[in-house]
Amino acid sequence: DDPDERMVEYLRHYWTLENGLTRQRDLATSIKKKVKNAAKSLAFLRGAKEAVADYAAIFNPEHPKWKSYGASTRADINTLTSIINIEQIVPLVFAVANRFGVKEARKAFRLFVVWSVRFILGQSGRAGRLDKQYAELAHAVGEGRMTTAKELRAYLEDKVPGDEAFSRSVATAKVSKSVLARYYLMEFERARSGGSGELEPSKDVSKVNLEHVLPQAFTKDLGMSKPEFDDLIT
Repeated sequence: DDPDERMVEYLRHYWTLENGLTRQRDLATSIKKKVKNAAKSLAFLRGAKEAVADYAAIFNPEHPKWKSYGASTRADINTLTSIINIEQIVPLVFAVANRFGVKEARKAFRLFVVWSVRFILGQSGRAGRLDKQYAELAHAVGEGRMTTAKELRAYLEDKVPGDEAFSRSVATAKVSKSVLARYYLMEFERARSGGSGELEPSKDVSKVNLEHVLPQAFTKDLGMSKPEFDDLIT
């Protein structure tokens, strides 16, 4: 949360839009190579200034930018940057927020949630490989070579776990983060109810917690042995 670190991270992600994957250790050198005079410096600073509001918006679902996008997109933004919180996809989320129109951006953000969940539960897509793939997509969006969610989907179609592989992963998944476990259970409940909205699962963690499935602490009145309990918990 250091302001200076956040600024450097923003500049790196903005630079990725224009120039492709750039590691933080290489950022200053890369900028020096391409921004060599006053005119280019001003153009770089002007572009970074104009885009910074979109960058801030992807970390705030209540940002005014999302007013015309609807509640579902605000929920997707919150899922991506607060619940799932996968750092590698941030440049791509930023690129879409900055360059796509509302209609295509809404579809793209939903797609990113699907990708992220499938990669996490499918235990595929190692960090370095996803860094490169997401950065390549962000760069393509930044340059205007990709302008639709359909094009983004096609790019990673053979890399995202398919339905059969994903189903197998879900059946054996172990989730160590309570925020993710709560999110998955809420989405399962929404899917089971058909998304009618009549009986929406509560997001209030003070009223609903994960122990309604099985307490985290073993007690003798659970009707099972300690080894059985340990097996279910782990």
